[in-house]
Parts: sequence; C-alpha cells; structure tokens
Amino acid sequence: MLKIPGLWPPDNQDSREPIKSKIRLLCSIILLLILAIPTFISLTRVWGDIILMVDNLIYSLPLMIAIFKICVIWYKQKALAPLIDMIATDWIKPKTKEERDVMLRLAKISRMIAICGWLLASFLTITFFTLPFFGVTTRHVTNLTDPGRPLAIQAYYFYDVSKSPQFELTVLAQGISMFTMGITYYAVDHFLGLLVLHVCGQMENLHIRLTHMERYKDFNAILKYNIQDHMRLIRYSK
Repeated sequence: MLKIPGLWPPDNQDSREPIKSKIRLLCSIILLLILAIPTFISLTRVWGDIILMVDNLIYSLPLMIAIFKICVIWYKQKALAPLIDMIATDWIKPKTKEERDVMLRLAKISRMIAICGWLLASFLTITFFTLPFFGVTTRHVTNLTDPGRPLAIQAYYFYDVSKSPQFELTVLAQGISMFTMGITYYAVDHFLGLLVLHVCGQMENLHIRLTHMERYKDFNAILKYNIQDHMRLIRYSK
C-alpha cells in the first residue's frame, strides 16, 4: 500500500527504483491537490451553511491529513528504512518454534487489518465513483454546490462539469484521487501499527527467553544476548 503513493523505501539494488518512487510520490501529491484545491474553494463558497460545510469537511479534512502524512513519512523515510531492515532481520535470524509462532500470530493480525483497510478503501471508492453516473448521490446537493449533475465530492471547478465528457473525466479524476487518499490515509496508520505489533512480538519473545533461561547451556552467553536484544528494542521503540 505504501508503494502506491511512493512512500515505501526504494530498493537500493535497483538503480531505477528511487526515480520510480519519486515519480509515484509526485503523482500522488498532484492527484490529492487536484481534489483538495477545488474542495477548499467550494468550502469558501458555502461558508456559513453548517450542513454544506460539514458535507465539504467530510472529504476536505481527510485530504489535507493524507497530504500531511505523505510529507511526514517522506521526510522521515531515511529513519524508517533501518526499522524495515530490522524487521526483515528478525524474521531471518534463527528462533525457536515458540518465538516464531508469536511473530506469526501478530503478523496475521497485521495482515488482516491491512486486508480490511484495502477492501474498505476500494469499496468506498467504487461506491462513490459509480453513483454519480446514475445520477445518485449521498451528499446534500444544492444549486450552489452542484448547478448541474452531482459530483461524487463537493468541489468547485472553473469549467462546466455538467456537460460530457467534462463530467465523466472529472468524476474519474475524483475517483482516482479518492482511492489514492484512502490508501495513503490508511497505509501510513497501518504501517505504524505494524511497527508497534512487531515490537510487541519481540518483547514477548524476550520475555519467553528470560523465563526459560534453564533451557540454555551457556547462561552467560544467552544473558548477554538478551541484554543486547533488550537494548536494541529500546532503540527501536525510540
């Protein structure tokens, strides 16, 4: 999900991947701005009408939050890359079956959350994308916001969107922007949740090793390893 808006750290082995990632990032920001600017212009036009303002803010606020999340994650990309490498290392290094089961259990939870978020974003986008073509809308429509055919999102454009093919192209652009917004908005939160779940799993494995120290022959070696692992997890959490 983070690869779609270009937020996933690029693979250093592929020299073209950083360029592709920057292009996806630029396209995502442009798509969101294409939708965010008309919605905020529309907000100034309906200012004072509480119903129309709420109808506008339902979409404009998540748009701005999604843009803010993109900027923050992109700015912190160098700090996040070592965390991703650490997760990969934790999965590769030798571990007992009990420790592996703990990691698998939390990974399955994270995967289910990701699937639900992906399906939710896709379902909402498809729903709001297809309804305008049939003249159906879930918004509060007035002559001020939609003088012609109702759009999926309350927005003001400097051209007549009630005519074809302007209407179809505008709805298509809104649908793509909504999908990008939903994926970006959800993917960043899920990624941070994944990091938290992984730390919880590593702390649980550390607890398992500490409570079963009698299993290991070299007590000093395993104690040193556990202390180092604990310090690593503290740095990871910070």
